[in-house]
Amino acid sequence: MKTMPIDIGICQIRPVVGDIEGNIRAIADAVASAATMGARIAVVPECAVSGYPAEDLWLDESFVDACMAHVHELAGMISVPAIIGCPRRVSGTVRNSCAFVRDGRVESWYDKQCLPNYGVFDEERWFTAGTDGCVVELDGVRIGLSICEDIWVGGAMAATYPVGSIDLLVNLSASPFHTGRAPQREEIVARRARELGAAVVLCNQVGGQDELVFDGGSTAVAVDGTTVVRCAQFVEVVECCRATPHESSAAPWLSGHAELWEALRCGLSDYVTKNRFGDVVIGVSGGIDSAVVATLAVDALGSDRVHAVTLPSTITGSDTLSDAHELAQRLGIDCQEIPIEPVMDAFLRQLAPSLDPSTGPDIMEENLQARIRGTMLMALSNRYGWLVLTTGNKSETAVGYSTLYGDTAGGFAPIKDVSKSLVWELARWRNQQTPPDAGLE
Repeated sequence: MKTMPIDIGICQIRPVVGDIEGNIRAIADAVASAATMGARIAVVPECAVSGYPAEDLWLDESFVDACMAHVHELAGMISVPAIIGCPRRVSGTVRNSCAFVRDGRVESWYDKQCLPNYGVFDEERWFTAGTDGCVVELDGVRIGLSICEDIWVGGAMAATYPVGSIDLLVNLSASPFHTGRAPQREEIVARRARELGAAVVLCNQVGGQDELVFDGGSTAVAVDGTTVVRCAQFVEVVECCRATPHESSAAPWLSGHAELWEALRCGLSDYVTKNRFGDVVIGVSGGIDSAVVATLAVDALGSDRVHAVTLPSTITGSDTLSDAHELAQRLGIDCQEIPIEPVMDAFLRQLAPSLDPSTGPDIMEENLQARIRGTMLMALSNRYGWLVLTTGNKSETAVGYSTLYGDTAGGFAPIKDVSKSLVWELARWRNQQTPPDAGLE
């Protein structure tokens, strides 16, 4: 049985970009929960006050100042010391920082040293890197502070906190999801523990934010790299890592299709919720892409918030039309049928004087149908406030196999990063999780 040097609460929460007051309430509630569990200190994710990534909001001085002011207010609201992720302004620069709060005040700050500037990250645009470590002491335990990328860069933390200088390294993270990332992250944490000769706690953000998903999976490891606590992925949770001997509490990793489905569900749910949409609407064709998106939407939001529309034309087969209605029935969602043939005929009549009569039907008619369907879905969106979900997959997007202003019409594309072959795999996997009368095929 492995122990931590101090009882520490991991507050794996879901911040909302720009919602400073809401984030402060969430932080205060999570820290209070950790205190109730007996935590002597609590930690929240990277930039939890502003939300991550706040992007160019971090360049707005008034926004950063408001974040800092709310941290000082938060200090008087919590009963135990806490490490709070928050941007701050220092001598005309903005830092990605965390505040150590104790006894009703901000006692010290740490500035992130390693700024990622690859992939989805653009931190060198927004922040200036810190240069110094920060060690705080509580109950005789020396706690070193770090933020996300600091522990991913080999040697960075060893240079900042030489062996023997700290008992515990705390890392505030906003580490985005990609398949297989969680075990890799935990191995990095374990490696740093062995290098530093100190226990390590990483508190990661959870939830979707626009095109990113954060999977949580926060972790605490002992000095030898043994996992002591692992939080579940894709859910908000508060865990207390104990200093007293106890059995490890490690939630199992999700993997494969289960992990990917949960990431897609989380991203869709949070996009809808954070942008204050009530319901979503999907054009269902009887094909696999719209079937997967509709099922994903039901899993994310519930059947009462998902609306299907089928938009048949003269070339729509009876099998595909019946498949669309059967899908809606199995999912328990309403399905409207809006034939587009009259609209298509009206368009063609209006276009006739401008078209070469010797040219037969071609891609123009195909794309026109798709654009009519997009217009119909957007009309329902405007009338009822529903968010249109587009159903294109990554393979189609990569080769341009879609209709601009038609298939691409909508506000959110849940499977835009999922290849066609993987769409089929997810459908088969999802069918195995559901009784036969509610499958996708």
